[in-house]
Amino acid sequence: MRSVGYRSVQTRPGEGVGVLHRRGTARASAIAAASSRSVLSKGLIVALLAIAVVFGWSMLEPRTAESATPVQTVTYQVQAGDTLWQYAQEVTPAGGDVNQKVDEIVRLNNLQSTGLKPGESIVVPID
Repeated sequence: MRSVGYRSVQTRPGEGVGVLHRRGTARASAIAAASSRSVLSKGLIVALLAIAVVFGWSMLEPRTAESATPVQTVTYQVQAGDTLWQYAQEVTPAGGDVNQKVDEIVRLNNLQSTGLKPGESIVVPID
């Protein structure tokens, strides 16, 4: 009759209990190493899949155009004493937002500031 929970191990000629113990420890270490590699590779796969999903989603996300209709513009040569605010007030329709028009002119011309220099040419939207 065999006892439950015990296993029998065949010894080789010249092996004692210490060799059996080392063999069992080496086997257990190999199993533990294989198990940790498996967990590591599964974690790496999950991380790569997560990155792929995020990247893929950003590629599929619909992008809206900044403006659905093309903006009609004219080129204006800045005169001495002109300010961007004054010009924006002149070209903003009644009831329109002058701040928004200033921002639009800055964006269209890639201006670093709202200061204008006489003789400079700027592109301005016309409504």
